[in-house]
Amino acid sequence: MSQVQEMLVPHLRHLNTYQGVDPMEVLAEQAGIPSDQVIRLNGNENPYGPSPKVVKALGSFEHYNHYPDPGQRRIRECLSEYLNVSPERIVCGNGSDELIDMLLRMFVGPGENILVPT
Repeated sequence: MSQVQEMLVPHLRHLNTYQGVDPMEVLAEQAGIPSDQVIRLNGNENPYGPSPKVVKALGSFEHYNHYPDPGQRRIRECLSEYLNVSPERIVCGNGSDELIDMLLRMFVGPGENILVPT
């Protein structure tokens, strides 16, 4: 068990990590087909896209009927190159509140006292 795993709250130490659906580009490369031919039914995605009214409302935004990469590989690789650190050392989130919440849930157990910045 790694040093970080030992610091986790006990019920998370042996929990398997979430394995989301691979990005379209990864699946396309594995299958040897263009990414626009990939249909991720195992990701509960609609291969037909939304109604024309939704398309009009979303404007130029593309791929709204596909889930993003849960592993955030592309941004982590770009940040990795820019910061000269391994992508495995980078965690992305929806703002600092989410990341702080995630850390607290992972490393602080019931009844433990902590200081939280405001």
